[in-house]
Amino acid sequence: MIFTDRDLHIWAGKGGVRPYTPQNLNPASLDLTLSQFFIDMEQQETGLFTFEQLTLYPRSLRTELHNTIAARLFSKPKRFVAVLASTIESLSIPNDVAGEVKLKTTPCRNGLAYPIADWVDPGFDGQITLILSATRPIILTAGMRICQIVLYRLPRLVAKGYAQRSGHYMNQYGPTRAWEE
Repeated sequence: MIFTDRDLHIWAGKGGVRPYTPQNLNPASLDLTLSQFFIDMEQQETGLFTFEQLTLYPRSLRTELHNTIAARLFSKPKRFVAVLASTIESLSIPNDVAGEVKLKTTPCRNGLAYPIADWVDPGFDGQITLILSATRPIILTAGMRICQIVLYRLPRLVAKGYAQRSGHYMNQYGPTRAWEE
């Protein structure tokens, strides 16, 4: 069963979402907002960046030339084509609930792309890392409503929650690179 706005409000109010903004509540989902932290997926050796506004560009020959030539010769800023970002909100998912994160329609229509890596297992706790790219240049702003979570009530508690199964991304804060096996 999908959580309604009433179910989401109760869950969020009991610490399911930190911080909880009731204005982000929808009939069957809760909007999540973009933090100011991101990781450039193209540069494995670089760390965490912060931003208030970031323009994300589609991968193209023009973007690649800009990044390899113009940035070195003219000290122009890098054009980011794929980033790991995170939500401001931390989620605490009970062991009888699973979640699905979906990109909001407006950013998607404006050119934002989000690969399908959106399942939140029962027992997960932490911020959500988003994998973002673009189909055309799009400006991302820290604090914007970027995605929404839909919660599903399971018919019973799971035998082992996320932390007991793998927990690789448990309690993550900020965008998190892929776990290496």
